[in-house]
Amino acid sequence: MGDELWPAPTRRLRRPHRIELARNELVHPRVETILRSASTAIPPETLRCYPATAETAALLARYFDTDTDRLVLTPGSDAALRLVCEHHRRRAGDGATVLLQDPNYPAWHQTAGLLNLRLRRITADLDNPTTQHDALVRAARRTKNALIAVSVPNGPLGSVLPPDTLSELAQVAERRGHLLVLDTCYQAFHGPIGDPVTRARGRTLVVQSLSKSHALAGTRIAAMFGDPELLRDLAAGPLEHAVSGASLTAADVVIRHHDAFQAIWDEVRDTRVRTAHSLRDLGYVPLPSAGNFLTLRLPDRVSAGACVAGLADLGYAIADLSETTGLAGCVRFTVADAETTDGVLAALRTVSRHNSLVKPAGCRSSTVGRPRPGHPITPTDDERTMRPPRANGNRPIPPATDATSTLEGNLVDRTRPVNILLIGGCGHWAAKENHVPALLDLKAEGFPVRVGAVCDPRDPYREGIGELGMAPLVDLVREDAPIWLDPARLPPDALYQALDALHARDPFDALVIACNPVHHMVYLRWAVTRGLHALCDKPVVCTENASWDPTAAHRIQHDFDDLLRELEKQQQVRPCHVVVPLRRRANDAYLTVAREIEEVQHVHQQGLTSLNLVKNAGMYRLPTEYGMGDAHGYGSGVGSLAFSSYHFIDVIAWYLSLAPGRATRLVLTNPYVRRLGNYLRTTESQLLGRILGVAGEPPVLAPEALRAEVDFVFHAELLDESRNTLGLVTYSCFNNTYSHRTTGASEVDSAGLVPFREKGRMSQFVMDINQGNLQHLVMTKNDVVGESYRIAVRRRRNPRVTEEPSREWLFEDAHHGSRITPRHLTQAFVRLAAGQELPPDVARHLSFLHDQRLSHAIFAGFYRLMAADYAGQPLEQLLVDLT
Repeated sequence: MGDELWPAPTRRLRRPHRIELARNELVHPRVETILRSASTAIPPETLRCYPATAETAALLARYFDTDTDRLVLTPGSDAALRLVCEHHRRRAGDGATVLLQDPNYPAWHQTAGLLNLRLRRITADLDNPTTQHDALVRAARRTKNALIAVSVPNGPLGSVLPPDTLSELAQVAERRGHLLVLDTCYQAFHGPIGDPVTRARGRTLVVQSLSKSHALAGTRIAAMFGDPELLRDLAAGPLEHAVSGASLTAADVVIRHHDAFQAIWDEVRDTRVRTAHSLRDLGYVPLPSAGNFLTLRLPDRVSAGACVAGLADLGYAIADLSETTGLAGCVRFTVADAETTDGVLAALRTVSRHNSLVKPAGCRSSTVGRPRPGHPITPTDDERTMRPPRANGNRPIPPATDATSTLEGNLVDRTRPVNILLIGGCGHWAAKENHVPALLDLKAEGFPVRVGAVCDPRDPYREGIGELGMAPLVDLVREDAPIWLDPARLPPDALYQALDALHARDPFDALVIACNPVHHMVYLRWAVTRGLHALCDKPVVCTENASWDPTAAHRIQHDFDDLLRELEKQQQVRPCHVVVPLRRRANDAYLTVAREIEEVQHVHQQGLTSLNLVKNAGMYRLPTEYGMGDAHGYGSGVGSLAFSSYHFIDVIAWYLSLAPGRATRLVLTNPYVRRLGNYLRTTESQLLGRILGVAGEPPVLAPEALRAEVDFVFHAELLDESRNTLGLVTYSCFNNTYSHRTTGASEVDSAGLVPFREKGRMSQFVMDINQGNLQHLVMTKNDVVGESYRIAVRRRRNPRVTEEPSREWLFEDAHHGSRITPRHLTQAFVRLAAGQELPPDVARHLSFLHDQRLSHAIFAGFYRLMAADYAGQPLEQLLVDLT
């Protein structure tokens, strides 16, 4: 039996030509910088003298918010688990029971066999994980004096036992004399790293290794937490003396760099969620995971072996779990930094094509995550012989002054110049608030970016533009002397010829598109067919007269799909990306709500059941002013849905993607719409104007403007695969609500020298979210545009599923005060176009074209419903797939 349990040693080998993603070590470039400081912190006496543990124990106690007598240091978690098993045998004798959450770590199986403990496995059902939760509790209730061993999150699977199950197990342990052991080495990738330690009381022990979370797999150091009496009963004290001095020093260093590690854990978590979505798009079946890894279910063992071998050929070492109980045909890979993980996605796509690992019916046409800068998204057969993307210890790390320095700003000398074609660069958003200032900031850092041409009907060289608030544009024009191209009255063919001539004269690397949304597609098609990068403001695709013409409305989705197909074709040959800078996806307030939603979905599989969003714009315009404006005017036959509404549609799609529950599709309906012509026929349209003393007769506007939407309400019913109703999403947008406006039209507005900016416009919304019976969230905002950006968030959870039922956040200056601002997104796009490695905290917030499929399908569906209603051909409902 001993030979079977402890076979001849298997020597681990370094595989220098592969990125090691089979062991779930923490793989991230910034880790190398931190660990260098650990190696330099080891003085000679640390190696010469026996280790002193007191200082490290005290530091860990403060870190995990506990007392020093409630923890013991151990040389890794396996040593702690063996100690617990030895204690259990002494206490209960030969044949004592171990209730094991299965699958689990090999140390439990090996030690139980060696000590002649009776191992009772509570095996997971991959199709219904809650059955394991119930079975663990039932088994605990029916036995006495057992050792209950669980890992949270679970190592091989990544699943998480719900908090109420853990609490119930702890209660049963107290009543039935069990010893409950929680191994939480992956906790940092699930939630606050210290949360499980609060459960270390009574008959419950918590073992927290620093191997995965703090990149100390090579040092073998962990901490075991529990009541002092229980730790003494375990005889755990002597085990602390087996921890080496070098390990203690390394632990001291990494604990003091908590903020740097927290940023890495956040990135891994975001990358894991995004990667799981991309894997589903490829047809793979990723299991829910709260660790720094993802496990995929493949059809059989042969497929798993082919997948592991195929990825090895492409430079990635991943794990075949087929020999693990219940996981035949499963493979697992570590989720690393965003760039490395995207390389795995691209490799999986190649491997699946050559080995038929997934069913084509399970795939949608899509790109695979964020492509690695400087590499095609899908490697060809010839590229199998190329060196893999450099990661972990193989990636050159720029010099850093301290262990928490980022890569941002250190690669300027190695970056190729970027020549920008700026589309619509004379508008308020591009020239004053975001794109141009972001480019100027990059230039000030010494980044080699310039604007070679500006394509806009307005002359960027005109007199007095600085006095109109466009001082950044004046500075840019003075520094770069870009060519001005006036696209007015140029049909697409003639415009393409003009752009091609500019491109031949001074080749562009990227486009920044900030013009009227109905013109986006012209520039996007030109950029993508020429293999150029493009950053495009929302909405990505819109069409003239989509508010009332069903053919035009239908073309919104058609054009998007056509663009995505062309982009994928180009990405087989060269790296080119379409980026959509959606600032709410990077806003701290919205990210907070996203994390709360995702946590309840992950732990309890509870999706959103209701989301009610009411947006009040306070966007009062004098009747004559409806003919003004370009990007957000009404002259193109589209109205308020094509304005900031796309941001909110994207938030809805984002949150639904994070917590779909069992929902698989949306049923869209349009119960209410008020068009501009309807509104102008009411006394409401002139009341505030009369108070301001500037009201006049309604102007003569073009029919297409009068048909555009001003106010609207849309519903999206959530259905499962059996068409059962699971919930409802509502989005209501009202423009002529309370307005702060106190002035009439200015000469600048009337002359059209700058885009019309609504005076007194408000930014008010309430978003009310429920996840069944478990969680309720409310976001509120009530500001005057340009004055403040304050968002309040309130969250309540059922007290049985959390120890913090109620929580509130207030985000002051949530727009500019977030860690990542819209200017950061623009700058990240430019760095991407330069082939530069992006700072991870910015990169994970970039939204690419394929990320917008659900958002755009909802947006296009809303326009189809409105246009069909106007044409007298109403669609009762429109289906949109969630998956």
